[in-house]
This record gives sequence, C-alpha cells and structure tokens, in this order.
Amino acid sequence: MSRIEPFKAVFYTAAQGAPHLHAAPPYDIISAREHAALLAASPRNIVRFTLGERPDAAPDFSRARERLAAWVRDGVLAVGAAPRYYLYTADFTHDGTSYAFTGLVGKVDLAAARVRGHEKTFAKVKEGRLAQLAGVGGNLELVFLVCEDDGAFLKLMREGRGARRLTVPAGEGETHAVCDLEDAAAAQAAALLASKDLVIADGHHRFQTAARYWEENPGVAGARYCLAVVGSMAPAAGLRIAPYHRAITFPSRQRAREWALAAAAALPAAAGAADVTLYFPGAEDGLARGFRGGGESLIEYLHKNFIDTLPADASLECTRDLTAAVERLRRGAPIVAVRVRAVTPEDLFSTVKAGKVFPPKSTYFYPKLWSGMIMRLFEFDG
Repeated sequence: MSRIEPFKAVFYTAAQGAPHLHAAPPYDIISAREHAALLAASPRNIVRFTLGERPDAAPDFSRARERLAAWVRDGVLAVGAAPRYYLYTADFTHDGTSYAFTGLVGKVDLAAARVRGHEKTFAKVKEGRLAQLAGVGGNLELVFLVCEDDGAFLKLMREGRGARRLTVPAGEGETHAVCDLEDAAAAQAAALLASKDLVIADGHHRFQTAARYWEENPGVAGARYCLAVVGSMAPAAGLRIAPYHRAITFPSRQRAREWALAAAAALPAAAGAADVTLYFPGAEDGLARGFRGGGESLIEYLHKNFIDTLPADASLECTRDLTAAVERLRRGAPIVAVRVRAVTPEDLFSTVKAGKVFPPKSTYFYPKLWSGMIMRLFEFDG
C-alpha cells in the first residue's frame, strides 16, 4: 500500500520576517543569477541548503545538519508539537487560464509506498542530491507525486482545508500557501491514498536519492521517509503538464532537412491540431504532423525512432520555448526544431502501468513546489 504518514513539520518562525524571504523555487530550475538574488534576499534563505552558499562554486553541505539544528535551538525554525498532515496550495495562471491546485503534504514510507517514476534520471545529479541529503539530514524540498482520482481525493482536501500557515508570492499572479488539513479529512484522505499507486511528477532524483540513502543508512532515524506533496490528476485539480520540445543542430542545412523529411514521412498528416510540428530548412514556418499511437506515447516514439539514433555530430537541446531555435533556423542555422504536444494524464498513467518511462525532459509539471515553506528534519521527526 502507498503509506503517506503525518510528520512533525518544520517552519521558519514569524520573527524571521515575510516567508518569501526564506523560500526558493526547486533547486533544478534556479539560474546562477536567481541563486545570487536569493542569497542576497536573506541570510537565512533555504537556497543555502539546497544549492549552496555560492552560485559559482561546488556546494559544501558538510555542516548543514549542525547549522539547521542550531536554527531550531535559536528560534529561527520551529518544529511542530505533533505529527500531522498539511495542504500545499497554489493559485496561478497558465496559458491565460487561472488554476487552483491543492495537494496533501505528508511523509512517504519508502519501505511500503508504491511510487513509480515516469522519466529517466541522471546518475550525476543523484550523486549531488545524495551529498545534499546526507549533509542536511532531512527534506527541505518537496517531492511532487500524483495519483489517478475520480474527484473524491480532491474533494476531501478542498473541504478539509483549515487555517493558513503561510503565504508566498511565487511570481506574477501566482501565490503558494501551506494550510492545515482538518483531522477528519486527513484520516479519510490518507485511507483513500492507501489503495493507490503514486507517480512522481517532479523530484525523481530526490525520491530515488532518498530511497538510496535509507537503503545505505538503515540505522539513521527518520531516513525511511521522504517528504512529499500528493496531488490529484482529476480534471478539476488545477495541475498542468507542459511539453519540452527538441531543437537539433546538424553539421549542415542539407543534413537537417534530410532528417526532418524522414521523420515527417513516418508520421501521418495532422487531422486538426498538430501532434508534432517540424521546423527545418525549407519549412521554416513549420510542417504539421499527426500521431496514431499504437501503444506508445508520442515522445517515446520520436526518441526511439529518430532522436535516440541521431548521428554523433548532431547536438540535441530540450527546451520549453522553441522561439530562439526557430529564429536561428530562419537566419540560416542548420537546425530542426521539433514542437510536440504535451504528455496527457492518460499518456502518463498508461506508460507507467506498462512498466516504462519517458525520455528525460518529457514533461514540465506545474505548479512548481517551492522549497523552505514546509520542511522535515530527521533529528526531530525520527
């Protein structure tokens, strides 16, 4: 069963000032410039423990656990008196439409939970996250899990929403918050999740690292659990999946055109909205194609048949915005820009149920869950 348990949450105390001074986006979407700005915003911004003290240097987390424990003793951080569940909410706008997301915050039992990843991961990234987790001795960032839901789980969370603990502005027109979850709703929600498989939306490297750390350190109190937010994939849940596109640079425009024409010839003409649009020399305005499926997802098909077999002298970039790549193409660069439709919830669950994963950088789940809003330290939640 997927055991999601209550935990003793760690928060910044009110005496530290506005919560946004100490919170940060997930470590893997922070640029060097943003890293520096977060460090400058507050001497206690959580980015010091997720990315390090300097944007231009390898992080050193060797004293992180000691420093965080001192912050608890000094009243910078407060630990909840008793284990409980919470809610993470986000109000945001995506492609001109407003959404309201609500997810349950709890700790995942790594020994019992049925949690499946949906994307391939990178060993080097996990080594870095292992050093961070070992140094910190806790979960400062949230793994984002999702589940299939007929609306019952979402309804429980929304109806059980209690007092708001803190609010963080996370961008223009976007607000994130942590709220209490009423006890009756919490018990029902946890029971409902017990029968569900959970899929990692964001945080594959963090979750796999947590599992490895516990396996290698079974005697460390608290290491058996990982802090997570569980969201519903019901249509009304306010969770979006945006695509990552591909931009491929070839040694010559002729090579680029040949590759694109071969890919286009293998795909049917688009009937309605395009599943794939190829921009290449001679078709700078784009060639729209469709996709019939056949038991595999679009992005899986493209990688298996075309992208993973690229010649060694071609370079691949995964990007959420193809504007720059198409502009370079129009100026004469030997580029093929491949615009793909987003992975659907149906694509997601059918892929993981089949025991498969997407290529890296196939999905961009939104909202992104901020770090430092709600945390868990092994020493105080063992």
